[in-house]
Amino acid sequence: MSGDRPQPPRRVPASAISARALRSSRLRVPTSTPTPPEPPCWQRVLLRVGSWAGWGKGAKAVALTASLGTAAAAVAAVYITNQTLDATRQQNAVTEQGQYTDRFGRAVEQLGSEKADIRLGGIYALERLARDSPRDAGTITNILGGFIRNNARCSTPSSETPKPLLPTDLGAALTVLTRRPASDPPSRDPSVVQADLKGSCLAHLDFRLYDLANVDLSEANLSDANLYGVYMAGVSLTGSNLAGARLTNSVWLGTNITSGNLSDANLTGAALNNTIFAGTNLRRAVLDQTRKDEATPRPTSASSYIDLNQSIKTYAVAPDFYAADLTAASFRYANLPLTTFTGATLDHADFTGAQLPDATFTAAKSLAGTTFNQAA
Repeated sequence: MSGDRPQPPRRVPASAISARALRSSRLRVPTSTPTPPEPPCWQRVLLRVGSWAGWGKGAKAVALTASLGTAAAAVAAVYITNQTLDATRQQNAVTEQGQYTDRFGRAVEQLGSEKADIRLGGIYALERLARDSPRDAGTITNILGGFIRNNARCSTPSSETPKPLLPTDLGAALTVLTRRPASDPPSRDPSVVQADLKGSCLAHLDFRLYDLANVDLSEANLSDANLYGVYMAGVSLTGSNLAGARLTNSVWLGTNITSGNLSDANLTGAALNNTIFAGTNLRRAVLDQTRKDEATPRPTSASSYIDLNQSIKTYAVAPDFYAADLTAASFRYANLPLTTFTGATLDHADFTGAQLPDATFTAAKSLAGTTFNQAA
């Protein structure tokens, strides 16, 4: 029967087979992926640092990293701050030194003024500058010393009383030199330790308003000057002339008057501590009731420098009259233990009532007429 007859296979057009095969082959063809470029070197370094296993070990590693970063930032900040401060300090130092230079120039200019009050202003301006700028103290000391030497004029000898006072500007300069801070050790520049007044002519003047400390008056002329009660500390008077000077109740402290002239001078009641009179002319000088303050003895050589912050007793060593000319000198009722008179000329010297325990008279010359009544 026609109804049960098998049907022949359906023929598919070749075009349809080609299209289907083509679609199937397209699905099976793999799609190619482009290779990414290699990252730069710096990125590779960062990737390696970031991939370090230690970074992932927890909160401690993170905290440590943060701390190190903070510390590095702090160190950098301190360094930058110090550099800034150093630059500021250097600039301030330059500015300050410039101000000192200007002040110095104005003060020196004032010293040459014809008006006394302007000169006084210059003197005290230099004193202030010496305190503000210690590096300039030696130069200022030399300038004020030169000011005194160049302007000191010996007064005309006169029997009038009182004697003329030291000129105001010279007295101010002397006061500034005397009250300089005395904390500098003797090893410092000598110009800082002792002011140079060598050869100054200051005869016949009245110094009662002034003291002398750490000044060099070698070869100076102070004859017939009134130095009543004057405090002399660390003064060099080597070869100076004080003939006929009034030195009653004066204080000698570490003073050296080797080969000086004190003939006819009056030193009644003077305190002679650590003072050298070696080879000095003391003919007819009056040293009645002179004394040495009690203290623990120090070396017997007089110092060219005295620390004014120390007490007088620190320097209370007996005076030394080695080879001095004491002809007709008077030491009545003096109290001078341990004093040296070795090689001194004592012709007609008067030691009545003097206290001279352990004094040395070795090789003393010409004792003719010398009086030791009640001396001990």
